[in-house]
Amino acid sequence: MEKLVSSDRKEQVLVDSFCQKLVEEFNRSPARVGSRALQATQVRGWFLDKLPASTPKPASLPTTSEEKPLASEPDALISEIKTSASDEEKVLALDTSISNNEDALSADLPKETTDKVPEFEDLQFEAKSSKDSAWYDVALFLAHRKTSLGEVEVRVRFIGYGAEEDEWVNVRKAVRQQSIPLESSECRSIVKGDLVLCFKVVAND
Repeated sequence: MEKLVSSDRKEQVLVDSFCQKLVEEFNRSPARVGSRALQATQVRGWFLDKLPASTPKPASLPTTSEEKPLASEPDALISEIKTSASDEEKVLALDTSISNNEDALSADLPKETTDKVPEFEDLQFEAKSSKDSAWYDVALFLAHRKTSLGEVEVRVRFIGYGAEEDEWVNVRKAVRQQSIPLESSECRSIVKGDLVLCFKVVAND
């Protein structure tokens, strides 16, 4: 969102239809599962606060009783995009039990659209396969559903595999942000809240 404010599209971000499209993408993000849905007025208000004083600002959208602006929520969303699995646990506070009864599963919700917001293009995940309990990089989140116990599951396609290998996986227990190795020169990029595993390599005698 900060990139949009600093770009030559800063006037476009105040258009009602653009804010609505943006908030729909935020609410469909896997990182937002279990969180309170954002409203277009909140996103638009965040842009108004960030834009320079010289930028023309249209009249504010009316705020209904159901759409109370929460100034901190858009900023929290940006933080969620940059955070690690530790923050995911706060968002995905779900029942840890798993239902193996396919009849107990509710009908699949509509699939996500193909339009993507640029900020999410760099966000990568990996999922745990129920076939061999190994973690694989996720190419696509195809759909999501909720079981009768309130558990959220997503259907994933793994990188390098076809549709016949698609699986339904538990969001709470089998989805996490992609693990990547860090070179020593990249340590300065680590920020507070990042989940990092450190180990010492000892040469054999």
